[in-house]
Amino acid sequence: MSEAGTFTLRFDRTLPVMEIMGEVDIANAQEFETALDRAVNSGPALVVSLEDTSYFDSKGIHVLLLFAGRLARSGQHLALVAKDGSAPRRLLEIAGVPGVVPTYGSIDEAMTAIAGVANGQISLPQSG
Repeated sequence: MSEAGTFTLRFDRTLPVMEIMGEVDIANAQEFETALDRAVNSGPALVVSLEDTSYFDSKGIHVLLLFAGRLARSGQHLALVAKDGSAPRRLLEIAGVPGVVPTYGSIDEAMTAIAGVANGQISLPQSG
């Protein structure tokens, strides 16, 4: 792989958003896990955006699923963002991730869903 992944935490509507840019594979999975761990105490939910992710493999999925389970056990939520038709979205769908972790086509969609959870209007599936 040629484009090392970068993991940036920012806030949108007071909720943390981890933006993944570049590639996530076995070479940087530990760095990805560390970045997620740092973001975990940032709020009741975390949005992980794969919108700018050029490559995402099974090791990245493994890290995400373990992390989602940890969040669920602590009463927090994980929401994923991957554009419809993108390579990361196709991989998530093949692996069945959207059935376990709510997955949206845009950050706005994820934020709207999380706001509904915070207001008690909807509930997101809990993984774990």
